[in-house]
Amino acid sequence: MTKFLTIILSLLTWTLPMSVGSSPNPDRLPPQNLEAEQGMLGAILIDNDAISDVIPLVDTDHLYRDSHQRIFQAVLDLYLAGKPVDLIILSDELARRGELDQVGGIDALTSLVASVPSSANARYHAGIVREKATARRLIESANAILRDGYSNNYTADQLIESAERSIFAVADGQSDDRLVKGPIAALAAMDQFSSCQTVGRPVGVTTGIPELDNIIGGLAPGRLYIIGARPSIGKTALAMNILDHATVHCRVPSLIFSMEMGYVELATRRLQSFARISSDILSGKIKATADDWERVGNAYNTIKDSPLDYDETPHQTVTKIMSRVRREKIRSNLGLVVIDYIQLMNGDGGRESRQEQITGISRRLKEMARDVGVPVVVLSQLNRKSEDRTDQTPRMSDLRESGSIEQDADVVILLHRPEFYDPNDRPGEALAIIAKQRNGPTGTIRLRYRKSFMKFESFDSPADDGAY
Repeated sequence: MTKFLTIILSLLTWTLPMSVGSSPNPDRLPPQNLEAEQGMLGAILIDNDAISDVIPLVDTDHLYRDSHQRIFQAVLDLYLAGKPVDLIILSDELARRGELDQVGGIDALTSLVASVPSSANARYHAGIVREKATARRLIESANAILRDGYSNNYTADQLIESAERSIFAVADGQSDDRLVKGPIAALAAMDQFSSCQTVGRPVGVTTGIPELDNIIGGLAPGRLYIIGARPSIGKTALAMNILDHATVHCRVPSLIFSMEMGYVELATRRLQSFARISSDILSGKIKATADDWERVGNAYNTIKDSPLDYDETPHQTVTKIMSRVRREKIRSNLGLVVIDYIQLMNGDGGRESRQEQITGISRRLKEMARDVGVPVVVLSQLNRKSEDRTDQTPRMSDLRESGSIEQDADVVILLHRPEFYDPNDRPGEALAIIAKQRNGPTGTIRLRYRKSFMKFESFDSPADDGAY
């Protein structure tokens, strides 16, 4: 938070000094570097290969001068159409658009080429252009923060969340305008397809359970995953298994919000899972042997440096969770978020019913996943309807307190353990029911649940008690 406030305060000299609605220091020009813009455009005209270096860094609105924006947009459109870009082709394209005179004519294009000796520094010039554009966007965000603060229309939490969202959008290279050209989207889809074929594994964070990864394709950035189950079925255990795999084996920085269990209990579960020993040993009910001590020591060495952070604040609001996630994304390049569990979250105020609050919470968690670009796994209680049926297998309609959870979720996984209701019914077997998948198939996966150390594994995993 200190770094965030420092950024805001450092920008106040550019923002509204007097009253709401006054313009920001009219005697000062916003940050810009026209020479860098000219150098970047000139490099592109000298060597079309420079375009591929520039496109990942610069959007059209990153350029300050209007004529430079028009030129760059024409270059981009020609490139995406598969056409070469030189002085003649570019001037013809600008003339066709009726913009050649607006950019200064052929003489202005010629001067761009003359402004740089080669294309070698195109990427460096693009970096300067992007940096100045970022500074301008920060100033715009700071002005908006001041206007909101003076308006008296928002609570303090709402102001902080809005301010952090605005600054995060700039820091992450985003803006409120998410318009993406069709050819760029098509290229991105092809890149993802090629990645899948080349790497031969799911796109996103893998769960550590191959059967689950095969059907849902891993945990993809920007998607909302719901794991639903009745109490004591194992939804927290499955979430921790996923976090263990992500942080230890994939080294993905992760964050869990636990509103029911403290960090000590969760960390103890991790020791139990990796050491593959019972909770009775870790709790001291059974005296640990020398072998147990060795297993626990090895498990400790395994998890102690894994990039998993715990937030055990009870009754979190969605606003505070979104604020924390954005800060951690900037601080540690956060790659996975788990929330345990949605029914323990509070609304942000108002007199809505609990169902309306949950509806708002699930919608904003989905927005957070997309805005921050991380997979968000949310645990959810199921209501008692399944226990009243002859077949206790859960259904998506059993999600407690809101039908909007299933609507907002990209993937819904329902957990079922038959032995929970009848100890003689398939002991050790668990079912992961993929009840919804927005972009893929549904179905049921058989898993093995090692209750003694709270671990879900592939159904055919050997039933040994050796170290993880």
